[in-house]
Amino acid sequence: MLFKNNYCEIVDENFNSLIIQKSKFISYAFKVYDLNQVKRKLDLLKKKHKKANHHCCLCFINGLINTKELR
Repeated sequence: MLFKNNYCEIVDENFNSLIIQKSKFISYAFKVYDLNQVKRKLDLLKKKHKKANHHCCLCFINGLINTKELR
């Protein structure tokens, strides 16, 4: 096998922001166990950052990556 599947587990919620060419990028990392938790968290973040033009997310639950069901 070329690559090993090694993953780090999120322990605490994390937040970071970065400004590139006058654009602000905000990132969050948090632990979830199902898609309902992800959707609730995204709703809260969208309310918190109402001026955001884009909301991108990636969900990794039980070894599966899911982005389609979150839109």
